[in-house]
Formats: sequence, C-alpha cells, structure tokens
Amino acid sequence: MERSQMKYVVEVARQGNITRAAEILHIAQPSLSNQIIHLEKELGVQLFERSHKRVYLTEAGRAFVKEAEHILREIEGLKETMVEYAQLRMGRLRIGALSTMVPLGIPYLISDFSELHPTLDITITEDGSSELIHQIKANLLDVAFIINTEEYKEDELTILELMNARFMAIVNKKHPLAIRTSLTLEDLKDQKLIVTTSSFNLQRTLLSRMDQAGIPYKIATSCNQIETCHVLANQGFGISFCTEATISHYHCENVVYLPMEEFPKRSVYLAYKRDPKYHPVLRSFVKFICGYYPGG
Repeated sequence: MERSQMKYVVEVARQGNITRAAEILHIAQPSLSNQIIHLEKELGVQLFERSHKRVYLTEAGRAFVKEAEHILREIEGLKETMVEYAQLRMGRLRIGALSTMVPLGIPYLISDFSELHPTLDITITEDGSSELIHQIKANLLDVAFIINTEEYKEDELTILELMNARFMAIVNKKHPLAIRTSLTLEDLKDQKLIVTTSSFNLQRTLLSRMDQAGIPYKIATSCNQIETCHVLANQGFGISFCTEATISHYHCENVVYLPMEEFPKRSVYLAYKRDPKYHPVLRSFVKFICGYYPGG
C-alpha cells in the first residue's frame, strides 16, 4: 500500500464520485478506478459500494479512511518539520570551546550566528581540547574550537585551522625584562608568574618545561580569567601569558608583550564529524565561522 493510494481513497470518499475525484487529483478516471481495485484486492476487503452515479464507503472503508487521514496528516507534519530543519528554523547545535578562547572573539561569533537563527537550540560546553574531541566522537557535541591538534588527527573528524598566533609573555614596563624583544624559559628563572586555573595548554606546557629543565619559578597567584592576569601584570604583580590574538582585546598601558622563543605559534581549529551533510545546522555554522577566517 502506497501513500498515493491512501490519498486516492480519501478523496474519492470526500467526493462520493470517482470522476470528480480524478479531476481533483489530476489523474485519469480509469487509472484511479484501477488503483482502488488493486488496493481492495491487496487488503482483501471492499472499501466502496458502487452505484451508477456514486460510490459509498463500506464499514471497512470508513475505518480505512479514518486511519488514512490520520497517517496523511502525520506525513504532512513530518514534511513540514523537515523543512523547518532544512531552513534552520528548527534544530540544535552543541558547541564546545576552551574558556581561554573568550578573548579571541569566538563567543561573539556564536552570538552572531544565534541572532541569525534565533529559533535554534544552541548550547556551549567549556572543556580542554582532548575532552572536547572525545565528546564529538561520542556524539555529545557537534563541533568544537580546539588547539594542539597533532594528537587528535583521526579519519572520522574534519579539523580546520582558523587562526594561529604566538605565545606571549605579559611583562610590566618597569620590569627589567621589558627591554627585551623576546624571552626564553631561562629568562623566567625565579620570576613571579601569574597563571590561570583554566585549560590553557600552552601555559601548562611552559610550566612543565621549566620543571623538566630545573628552572625555578614562583607562582604569584592563580586566576580564573585571563583578563585578571592582564590586570595583575599591568599592576606589576608578576609575569603572565597569553596568545598574540588576544592582545587587542585588553587595554593595558603599563605592559609589553614579548614572544616566547621556544614556543611555536598557537593555532585554533574547528573540529567536527567528517561529513556534516546530514546536519544542516552544523553545515551552516561551519560555513558561517569559516567566513570570518580566511584560513578556515
């Protein structure tokens, strides 16, 4: 039994006449009659009693029409729902990001996308890169902004580079190291460092390298927000760290930003399942984000 056959029976029942129903359905009258006869044979019941000018539903026919009308409404509702998804008027998008990406403007991009599609259900999860990748693979996230992709390259994921920037030390202008053009790990020996408690991988790498090299340092304080690190460095409380791309987001007049020599540029990537063609919201989001970054 096909949907078209249900539609034919319902229309014939409404009109009480096969010829009129055929005109409305834009189908030849003999073809419509044959379709109904074939359906009756398939079901093993007679749906209509036929007279010279009219047709009348049998008891089985009335039961068929009642169920068929319900099914046809459900199908139309399903089609309308799929149109809503296809046109981004319905759906959800689960985004992951590192908290340290706030200064990169990524939350503003997400907000802009949300304003374009206000009826979408968009959620944001903050975590480390490895955890975000794991959540994408486990279908707990649709897409994530991550760093340090070398350990995450897998066939099932698409990873696009969006931007890259140097790892910088934030040094107060009155500090003796402020006259330098760049810094090494050895330059940080016995220095007071302002660190973040968030998942800042490059900062963790820096401290780990200093520990391995036996270079002593002092943790002046730990902050939850990178903005606080900038403020404290601006006040001469110690040396802190950030990526080059975040500098323009802060207005600290009393600091200089010096690149760390031993560290390559830090890249930011967009990661998602390899083929988003069955996820129109994700496909649109990737296109939207890549429009802001030439490298994407």
